[in-house]
Formats: sequence, C-alpha cells, structure tokens
Amino acid sequence: GSIFDLKISNGFNGYRHCLHIGEHVKLYYGSERNQFESGKQSLNLVMSGQACREFENFMNGSWFDLFMMLLSYDTSNFKRLDIAIDDFDAKELNIYDLMPYVANDHYVSPMQSDSIRYDKKNGVSKGYSITLGSANSNQLVIYDKLLERKAKNERDLDTSIWFRYEMRFHDDKCLKVISQY
Repeated sequence: GSIFDLKISNGFNGYRHCLHIGEHVKLYYGSERNQFESGKQSLNLVMSGQACREFENFMNGSWFDLFMMLLSYDTSNFKRLDIAIDDFDAKELNIYDLMPYVANDHYVSPMQSDSIRYDKKNGVSKGYSITLGSANSNQLVIYDKLLERKAKNERDLDTSIWFRYEMRFHDDKCLKVISQY
C-alpha cells in the first residue's frame, strides 16, 4: 500500500464513519446531529501532530492551500488549531524550573486557570505538563515531549531534552489565526 491508501472505519463523537487518508489523517462523516440547515451533513477533519507531518512530508501538502480551500466554504467552522514549537536544548527555559512558580501563583497571565500534571504509573513518570488557560479557551501548554514519547515507547529522536510549547486556539481566535496565515 501507499501513503494515499484510503480506509473506512467507524467514526466517533456523533459521526458514523471515518475515512483514513494515509495513516494518520482522519475525515469523519455521516452524522445525523451535525447537519446544516440545508440538510447537508458536516465533515470533521482531524489532524494530529503525526498527521501534520504526514501531510507535509509524504503528501506534499500546503497549509496555505488547505486553509484557503476550507475558508472558501461558507459553512467551514474551525474549532481548534494548535501551534507548537519544540525545544531540544532548554537553554532559555527549563519547564521543571517553572513548576514552583506556577504552583504558587507567582506569575501574571490573562489565562486565569492553570494546572500542573505529573503522571506516574507503577512508579515510572509518564508525563509532565503545565497548562495555562482553560479547556475550550486559549491555552498555552508546556510539556516534556520526550517523557511523553518514552511512556508510549516511541523513541524516534536521539535527544536528551525535548520540551514542547503548544499554543491552542479555539473557535473565533482559531479562525483569526488561520485567516492571518
């Protein structure tokens, strides 16, 4: 098979079907509850980080072209867009040094809520993250990507540090970012 092989499976979140485009790009369809006034059914395009790399590297995809195509439809609705930057040396910032400042509210931010998550399973750390902002609002999430990938047994980069800074835009702000792009 090639990267362009299509596979249909069961959907989720109210969608009955999922069209897999390549290995990671997913297009959900067939929802009775997610219909437009015209009677047309909605589609839900979901692209994880792996799907984004697949789109760029193996499908020769253009974000500009994809966004322009989606914006050309009156019914396009953007729910969330994540923009991430990876840090492989921590010369400017070590996220573990931030923990006491966030835990003690020693920072000023328009993002009113925050959380620190440090997950352990069987005594082994499987994730560490700091989230500023609340769900379904704009969020800045800073996490140890290397720790996350090790917990999933995914070791594809030869690095000892991998922090990710991820800005999550929702709804109207998501549309503004896409439009400015």
